[in-house]
Amino acid sequence: MTLTVIISTTTSQSHFQRSLSGSEPLKAALSHAWTEGVIQFEETEQTRALTEQVQNLNEYLIDHSLEGGNFNGYIRGFNEGNHPAFNWDRGGRLYAVGADSYQLLKKAERLQMKIDGKPVAEIDINASFLRIFHSLIDQPLPDRDDPYTVDGLPRDVVKAWVTATFGHDKFHQSWPPGLNKRLRDDGIDTSKGMSMTKVQEKVVEAIPSFKLWNPEEHGWPRLMFLESEQMIALGGNQPINGAFMRHHDIPAFSIHDSVVVPEETLKLIKQPFFARKVRRLPDGLEYRFTAHFSDNHSITI
Repeated sequence: MTLTVIISTTTSQSHFQRSLSGSEPLKAALSHAWTEGVIQFEETEQTRALTEQVQNLNEYLIDHSLEGGNFNGYIRGFNEGNHPAFNWDRGGRLYAVGADSYQLLKKAERLQMKIDGKPVAEIDINASFLRIFHSLIDQPLPDRDDPYTVDGLPRDVVKAWVTATFGHDKFHQSWPPGLNKRLRDDGIDTSKGMSMTKVQEKVVEAIPSFKLWNPEEHGWPRLMFLESEQMIALGGNQPINGAFMRHHDIPAFSIHDSVVVPEETLKLIKQPFFARKVRRLPDGLEYRFTAHFSDNHSITI
């Protein structure tokens, strides 16, 4: 059975405020949905540090207004708590609590929000899992602007194959039904020369590092954890939220592999400090960002 370990906060503003005192324990739920019961975990120095990290983030953000969206605090969800090697290093994304949280809005709706009365931009990390995977295996990404560009394949098909591969314990022999349906709904007929195995041949030829892919070491739980660390950790390499908030007092609201920030923040991202402290992964790879705006234009940073 897969466990999901969570740091619990709240679903309401008043309860959220009380949870910041540190009384809320670290918990583990029995499903990815976190709705089928919770298991208590013994508090340790490590779990206290994780709890404090989320509480610090919540305490900072709750003092900033978010118009057009609701923020009632985060929980941090860890996965595969029953794995023999589990050490709070699988999963770990931030989830905004409440059925009305800003994370559940469509991107177009999020781009209409305002932070402290200011227009926002949403900054996506381009090919986040793919870049982290290459960092782990110490291999360079293909030398092209968009790593999802593969001759003879639509970009959406390449991205879908990469996502499905990282999310599974081996290479797929056929398209997962749900993913295949989404591609068909988007006008892509995979029966026309784009079977899972044929796509794999072309993708691995274009991104040969997939020959080194190890599902245990490079699967989604590990990649998600490293992504979450880059997004929320408050120390070390000064990941995204840390660099925004600790050094520049700029609120950044997370959507897993992107952040919503005041539009004026784009000036900061181009500064050497940001590139040095945020964009570089531990093994030397750099993130690339795409910033999206409310008028439907975007820029690559």
